[in-house]
Amino acid sequence: MRDRWQGAAVASAAAWRRLDARARTRYGSAATVGMFLSSKLAYEGARSVYEPPPPGYVLGQVIVVLRHGDRAPISRTAGELTCDERFWCGTLPSAETCTTWDNTFPIIGPATAYDAGDAPFGMLTREGADQCFRLGIELRARLEAHAPHLLNPAGGGVHARSTNLRRTQQSAQSLLFGLLAADREGADAASQSNQVVHVREMAEETLVPNPQRCPRLRVLLKRSSQATLGELDSDVDFKHRIAASLGYEGETMRVDQAREVLICMLAHSHKAGAAPLPDGISSEDVVRLTELNARRWCARFSDPVMSQLAMGPFLAEVRALLSATVESSPASSTRRRGAGGVHVVCGHDTTLVPLLCAMGAFEGGWPRYAANLTIELALAAPAPAAGPCGYGTGAEVVETGVVRASEATAARSPRNATPALLPEEGRSRALVRVLYDGATVQLPSAKKTQIEGWLPWQQFRESVLKHAVEADAFRDLCRTQDVSASEEGGAEGDAGQCLQDNLKGSSAAIDAEDRKRGLRPSKSKL
Repeated sequence: MRDRWQGAAVASAAAWRRLDARARTRYGSAATVGMFLSSKLAYEGARSVYEPPPPGYVLGQVIVVLRHGDRAPISRTAGELTCDERFWCGTLPSAETCTTWDNTFPIIGPATAYDAGDAPFGMLTREGADQCFRLGIELRARLEAHAPHLLNPAGGGVHARSTNLRRTQQSAQSLLFGLLAADREGADAASQSNQVVHVREMAEETLVPNPQRCPRLRVLLKRSSQATLGELDSDVDFKHRIAASLGYEGETMRVDQAREVLICMLAHSHKAGAAPLPDGISSEDVVRLTELNARRWCARFSDPVMSQLAMGPFLAEVRALLSATVESSPASSTRRRGAGGVHVVCGHDTTLVPLLCAMGAFEGGWPRYAANLTIELALAAPAPAAGPCGYGTGAEVVETGVVRASEATAARSPRNATPALLPEEGRSRALVRVLYDGATVQLPSAKKTQIEGWLPWQQFRESVLKHAVEADAFRDLCRTQDVSASEEGGAEGDAGQCLQDNLKGSSAAIDAEDRKRGLRPSKSKL
């Protein structure tokens, strides 16, 4: 597997070098080149034409896990480089706009976001909000064409969740505007939906690898050898050059910190007043740094134990949602909680990389802003002769129910029916597919059995969700006494610090919490 994603990373870096060269030849000025390249740092629409479920099947549930949109740097500095607070303040949405978002899609959970008071650092920019808004419009168009019943409460409705940081909360809100209202200025349609965004306390967060709730994960993140992180000899020289350009001499460069600050600078380099990339660092170097970062992360989280500790609880939540839909009767009176519907989950790049690795679906490359992983569950549609049954009831089924949606999907599909997947007696009654940025993911664990990306539910659960861990088992797995001597390491690694940055509200508050639990010394360097 490592050879596969290392090869993909090398190919991606080569593609960026060609893209950078073409941009310089075509556009000339540094500002225009920066605008062109920055557009490639965010999701720009599906990578391929959407293919509906096979004939005889209809979507029964959709789970969308996305990275937040474009943001300001989290770190105020990277080596000797200092981020311009005034410039980044100018990239943020207005206070009035943020109030509209919060009034339309209220945040339900802790009263204060973890990053409250950190603005502008780590905050969603106007571009980031627009990226998520456009993703919501794209998702709505797809659902209206192939599964309109899922948007109705009778079909499960829309559910939204994010980590408790403002950039993910606002990204989820922006997506919901596109999904439910299609107009961020006139929020009447969205406000009538009574839609909210749920968040959790840090101690219960499962959307990122969370050392705060798993002591064993904290210990394992200390491993930092070059071999363990999948680094090549050439990577070491490259890191030394970037560290020197940023002024990290005399200390170890934090790859995650350097990467996130430089990506933010590159994404906004075309704007008036933006600071240029530091001397000695090109846009190609920034992209190469993200590829190195991706290899380091997947080297960590491709390990089965790390996958369980990092994403096991969230995979168990995904499994529970899909199981509820598969096991529910089409009659709404026997529907299990969580069945059906559209579930929007807004996290981070540090959500998507470990998640893709745990599912065996990582293809190399760091997730772009608003990058999204979609899990689609398709159910065998009842025969039309069976009458109006499905997720809706009565008139709802007549208008947008399973039977009508199934017929529409079959009519649009250019493909012939696949006999092995048809909902006949003894055939699979549920199929699952994974899309990344709109393109079907070919899962290595099931290459021989998946057909056009679709897997029988039972096999998907056993192979792709194999690292799912329920709450009691997770607590046992996280005990530090289960850590072997070979798993012990030195100071907390770069990945651990990055995760802390992603989950932080104020660093002082987390330091205090950790010291209380005896998990870190009195002083720490962020």
